[in-house]
Amino acid sequence: MRALIAKAVEKGIAIEIQSGSTFPRPKFLRLAKEMGAKFSFGTNNFDPTPKDLSRWLEVITWLDLKGEDIWSPKCLK
Repeated sequence: MRALIAKAVEKGIAIEIQSGSTFPRPKFLRLAKEMGAKFSFGTNNFDPTPKDLSRWLEVITWLDLKGEDIWSPKCLK
């Protein structure tokens, strides 16, 4: 996990938190935050059906994510 997260941090690649999915697992997400990773949010929505976005709020809350933890184009090196 550390090698993958370190490479994402080095390359400015966000860790995506999927709605309606338990992946990535909490242990991975906590470690990613500790290592300075940035996060993004996705739905993997391939149809017009609305998705439950509650996982996003859960992760934002228990990781205490702030604006600086969220990926944006300014994060690119």
